[in-house]
Amino acid sequence: PPPDPGVGREQVEAALAGFRGTFEQMPPPFSAKKVGGVPAYKLARKNEPTALSPVSVTVRELTVLSLDDGLLRLEVTSTAGFYVRSLAHDLGVVLGCGAHLESLRRTRAGAFGLAQALALDDLEQSTDAAAARLVPLSALLPDVPAVRLNERGVKRTGHGNSVSAEDFAEMGSGPIRSGERVRLLDEAGALLAIAEMGPDGLLRPSIVLV
Repeated sequence: PPPDPGVGREQVEAALAGFRGTFEQMPPPFSAKKVGGVPAYKLARKNEPTALSPVSVTVRELTVLSLDDGLLRLEVTSTAGFYVRSLAHDLGVVLGCGAHLESLRRTRAGAFGLAQALALDDLEQSTDAAAARLVPLSALLPDVPAVRLNERGVKRTGHGNSVSAEDFAEMGSGPIRSGERVRLLDEAGALLAIAEMGPDGLLRPSIVLV
């Protein structure tokens, strides 16, 4: 059915208030969320029940860009795991007119935005252009604290072994809390691994890149 002509900007703004901040969101049936070890979309394609559970998500910003002839354009800043398809569906339920997602454009992922993006056509036409835009590993996860390792620490990390303070060449900007993720770098700044601080004060690599 066509959108309810009685739904205007004020009603939309009022409804969106419930979708800001932290709340429980139900993933859509056609999603990669697993049900009994099987991706939900595989069950949905077979018309089998998908007993999904709501997930805690956080929306930091939710702004109306335009509302024309029942087409609503929004700008969303959210945590990972947030489904815009579910937002469209749930907003339609609240407004009583129904809604679905027509298009979606991701403009940022973490610290990387459109300035670092490369159009698919450019990628297909020139492998050199793609190579020139590759992001070095050292530039990844800039918000994760880093520790530079000495020679012994580099060797231990390469074997997947835990490292301690005696393996550090240089600490980061502050103390590392138990359970916190840390980037392990060599003395030249190259990324070696992602580790997690244990309660015993040891950094245990969980992803080793060398």
